[in-house]
Amino acid sequence: MIQLERVSLTRGSFSLREIDLTIKQGEHFFIIGPSGSGKTLLLETIAGIHPDAEGRILINGKDMENVPPEKRGLSLMYQDYSLPPPHCCRKYYIWPEDPGHSATRNLQGNRKPRF
Repeated sequence: MIQLERVSLTRGSFSLREIDLTIKQGEHFFIIGPSGSGKTLLLETIAGIHPDAEGRILINGKDMENVPPEKRGLSLMYQDYSLPPPHCCRKYYIWPEDPGHSATRNLQGNRKPRF
């Protein structure tokens, strides 16, 4: 479960103000709105990219204050991604194509990648 309690953040002239939101386990939730309405800022705040946000963010009941992004157990994928030229998923999995890269070894070894 993800809970936001009075989450606020200002960047330049734009502000998220006292956002309250609860997303229960198993729910599918969509954040939609026009360009510049704060969708990305809100998701980045939940992911921990903006630690100066006010209010509380709880993930599975645990307060995320001082929890870095890599420890939150979340992923964030931007709509306008900046990746190398289009390839299939398998190509991204082994990019960069370095024989010593762990993902490359997984494809060459006994284990197969799971997509």
